[in-house]
Formats: sequence, structure tokens, C-alpha cells
Amino acid sequence: MDCKKNANAKNCPCTYEPCPRKGICCDCVEYHRAAGELPGCFFSEEGERTYDRSIENFIVLNTGTKKMKTIISTPEAPAAIGPYSQAVESGGLIFISGQLPVDPATGNMEAADTALQTSAVIRNIEAILKSRALTLENVIKTTVFMTDLGEFQKMNEVYARFFAKNPPARATVEVKALPKSALVEIEAVAAR
Repeated sequence: MDCKKNANAKNCPCTYEPCPRKGICCDCVEYHRAAGELPGCFFSEEGERTYDRSIENFIVLNTGTKKMKTIISTPEAPAAIGPYSQAVESGGLIFISGQLPVDPATGNMEAADTALQTSAVIRNIEAILKSRALTLENVIKTTVFMTDLGEFQKMNEVYARFFAKNPPARATVEVKALPKSALVEIEAVAAR
């Protein structure tokens, strides 16, 4: 069947796994949308088969290689200070880069206090999650980096207030130094 979206793309079979109408591509777009699954299917000008699932966007190249990556960025959390993203979503998981205790509005670091910095870091993680309509309850794993494990109890008390119910898995490690001379940095993985 010729693709109705692009006259140059012939026989574009739908490879959306649950599709009961595989091989019908563009006709199944309306089927999926009506079913609330929201994928679309069409060929781009570059010849890539593209599926749009509203929040999740992924591209299946003609070779069958899947790229599943959505870059997440919000002004409510500190901007990345290097060649990385605030967070990336893939396969229903959100990978949040290590967050520093930086006020996103001013760019200033929180005072050199472990408790205050831990609170600021987790608020930045919350802001990134909120931009994807998620909360801290979606977090399944964190890694806490500290420059002094002697301050662990202070960090842990604040951390426990934010993750009071069903806390995620966690690793805490001491490092020699953190960017911007921070005392605490936390990275997180969340699930939809």
C-alpha cells in the first residue's frame, strides 16, 4: 500500500508492535490515535520512518535501528554548564544529570552548608520532573556525590524529608571535588 502522507514513500509498513493492522502504515495512524495510543507513522524527507507518540518521540531508521531519546530542558532548573542535557527520556525512563545546588533564577550557588545544598539540589530535580508531569515519587534510583561523607547525616536528614514514602534505591559516594565547589550533587533516574 502506498503511503498517503508521502507519495514518494511506498509500502511503509507500521512496525508499532501492538498494532493489529501492521502493514497498513498511514491508515493505522488514525486507528492508533482513536485508540488513544497516539503514534503517527510517516516517512521524513530523509527517508526515515518516524513515529510520534505525543510525549515520546522516536525514530526507526530504515536499517531498523531504534533511537529513543528526548532531551529535557526546563528554565526551572539550572541550565547545563557543559556538553550535556539536564535530562534525557528514553523508553519510559528519565535520566536526570547530576544537579548542583544552584538557584536557576540567579545562577548563584547555595551557601556552603550540606543541608541547604541538599535541599536545593532536590528542588532542582523536582523541577525537571515537574516539567514532564512527574514527581519525586517517580524516582527509582539516585546517586549522591558528596565531598565529605562526614556530613552524611545532614544530607540524609534532608533527603529523607523529600523521599519520605517509598524512597528510591540510592548510592552515596565521596568524591574529591564537585563542579563550582559544591558540597553535594545528585543524579536521578525516574520512571513513568
